[in-house]
Amino acid sequence: MLKRVRIVKKATGQQVAEFPLLLDDKASEQSFFDKAWFRAIDEGSVIEANKINYEIAFTD
Repeated sequence: MLKRVRIVKKATGQQVAEFPLLLDDKASEQSFFDKAWFRAIDEGSVIEANKINYEIAFTD
């Protein structure tokens, strides 16, 4: 299943990342969010320790 996930900075509403993610059909919503979060960390788009400052959601 392909879904697009975006990460937005809560304080400013600025989108800092958006990823198309492919997971199996049994994957939970949290699985998509976790995968997007760790990808954003790897790319330097977010600060790992500040997860509370970001909102993660599907774009569709």
